[in-house]
Amino acid sequence: MKTTADLEREILALAPWALEVPVTPEVNTRIAEQAQREASGSARPVDIVDVGPRWRGLLSTLYPDGFANRSVLDVGCNCGAYMFWAREQGAGECLGIDVREHWLRQAEFLAEHGPWDTEGMRFELMDLYDLPATGYGPFDVTFFLGIFYHLPDPLAALKIAAEATRGILILDTATKTGLPDGTLYAEPESKVAPLSGVYGLSWRPTGPEVMTQIFRWLGFNEVRVVSNRKSPASRGADRGRMRIVAARDASLLADYDRLSASRRAVAKA
Repeated sequence: MKTTADLEREILALAPWALEVPVTPEVNTRIAEQAQREASGSARPVDIVDVGPRWRGLLSTLYPDGFANRSVLDVGCNCGAYMFWAREQGAGECLGIDVREHWLRQAEFLAEHGPWDTEGMRFELMDLYDLPATGYGPFDVTFFLGIFYHLPDPLAALKIAAEATRGILILDTATKTGLPDGTLYAEPESKVAPLSGVYGLSWRPTGPEVMTQIFRWLGFNEVRVVSNRKSPASRGADRGRMRIVAARDASLLADYDRLSASRRAVAKA
């Protein structure tokens, strides 16, 4: 049994972390934040963000009665946190894939020492473009978070994910602001920065309309824009963030539509 000090040492050794994740009541990945800032030198540090409450809220709106053993694919799974939180709400088989071994080591650490039941959950070092050859799937739900804009051919990649998904696909992506909606904007990016892709090319959508058209082309006719906002100036003058839920059938979003409408009505009252 590892002590709190042991776990904290491992978290620091596995830095940088991108997500705040409670491991035990006493230990949290955020303890690495100061060390990451000091280690970054003149480079921009990797910020540790707390997305857990908002993510759990979205999942409980989609599935107010829990995941009921639905299977999950997490593309670009990072430390696996999104799958762990889905498992908290009753997800069944879970597969997380990522091209960076660093993130998978974090996922394996959390799986070993965190409070989640990890039976039927696995993580694999894999490029999404190689997924069809594995024969994995289909999955009930796919997470496509923070990955679209890091891919050299995002349409081909999203098509692979879509073909592996029989129900709902949740996409979260950086966006290009200041241009008319309807296009994808290309620009170079680092191949080695921890939060970049590995290909050297980035595509950012200019708004929800272009992604809606792409999802409809992929057979996901029901598209809901969960959020679409401009990033703080510190992130760049032309940057934003967008989250979309897409489904193959309107019935899959019935709970989401009902609960979202109810919350909007309460907010207006």
